[in-house]
Amino acid sequence: MDMTAIERIISDNILGFPVESIAFLGEGDFCVAYCVNNEWVFRLAKDEDASKRLEREALLLPRLAPQLNLRIPNIELQGCSPLTGLAFVGYRRVPGNELTKERFSRLSIDERGRIAHELAEFTWGLHSFDLDTARQLGISDYDYPSLFSSDLERAERRAFTIMDSEMQDYCRQIIQQHLRCGKLEFQPALLHDDLSQWHILFDSEIGAVTGIIDFTDVAIGDPAQDLMYIYDDYGPEFTNQLLDCHSEAVRSCILDRVHFYHEWHTLRRLLWAVENKHELLISRRLDELRDLKNRAVST
Repeated sequence: MDMTAIERIISDNILGFPVESIAFLGEGDFCVAYCVNNEWVFRLAKDEDASKRLEREALLLPRLAPQLNLRIPNIELQGCSPLTGLAFVGYRRVPGNELTKERFSRLSIDERGRIAHELAEFTWGLHSFDLDTARQLGISDYDYPSLFSSDLERAERRAFTIMDSEMQDYCRQIIQQHLRCGKLEFQPALLHDDLSQWHILFDSEIGAVTGIIDFTDVAIGDPAQDLMYIYDDYGPEFTNQLLDCHSEAVRSCILDRVHFYHEWHTLRRLLWAVENKHELLISRRLDELRDLKNRAVST
């Protein structure tokens, strides 16, 4: 979508809003984001599902913000595109830069400890949100047994042909572990469900997290799942720091589940590569799964 179209969408919906500059910020599975006037972020839905997700965000975030320690988007503007009929939202840009793996690797021990504390407090507040309210806003519960069983069927049908028997057994074990954890071993909570390096904003001047963005994937499920990307991006040692406020027994149990989700996520990324015939990623994901399998065997 060109910048003239973006300007029209904004001006047709928000009377008196001056559009002086527009810059493309990025694109995900559901939305395209633009920075307007160097101050506002506008996110436009890409399809009907994304449109419903944005509308859900606009209802949820004002209720969620008061119980969080970190800033989240304060949606002040919303409407529908006259071109597509799909929703958009606008909010003042949350300051900071993405806390990428590269930026994280340059942080001091003290800075990492402070970030671990900030993210622990954030996830505690998020996971304490009232689930009845969340469900009333249209946020769905994960059906883990169905999801994991479907993933195993997909793996057997589409990925097992490129695996040896040991790797196939390992993938079956991943799903079986998830089925047990998903059914029995957690109290459900509201999840961000994409708490990754791309959505954690950081100010290097003060050495602190400044905010969390993109709540399009919110769901109700296992709180350990919300640490999956943190585990992927920043490693198990940092994840352990984040969980230091829990007892040793609880921390060990949660870390085990986070590791299960890390394995499952790696398998799902392989399935995506296979289904999209992305040969380079197929090779990379197979290597990642093989490393996980070898570490599991060694322990």
